[in-house]
Amino acid sequence: MFALGLDIGKDSLYAHLQLNDDLEVSLPDLPNTPTGFKGLLHWAQQHGVTPTELHVVMEATGVYWEQCANFLFSAGCTVSVVNPTSIKYFARATLKRGKTDRMDAVVIALYGAMMRPSTLVTTQYSAAGTQATRP
Repeated sequence: MFALGLDIGKDSLYAHLQLNDDLEVSLPDLPNTPTGFKGLLHWAQQHGVTPTELHVVMEATGVYWEQCANFLFSAGCTVSVVNPTSIKYFARATLKRGKTDRMDAVVIALYGAMMRPSTLVTTQYSAAGTQATRP
């Protein structure tokens, strides 16, 4: 499983892919739209990572993450949406400083790689009262 950290805003998202302990790559911003989500998956595949190998981690900020999370989950990714406070304290604990969207994506990817947060219950599934799981 490869950790993909996403920092998602109203109009754009930033991605950071943790390939292994020594190799990681960042993606410039993409639109927070289905076209951007497809571009994100294409970019990951260019680095040899399929959707089923991705553990995508993002913060639960407003409603901006929902469409992306549902899209990536439907594509076969493992998706985790975490409390922003968890990321904030993780960044402090690992002495990560600075506050840009790109830096946030790096911290979120590192959080995903180290903490392995639980899988998302997407809005489409939580409305039905069932947890979304994959074998």
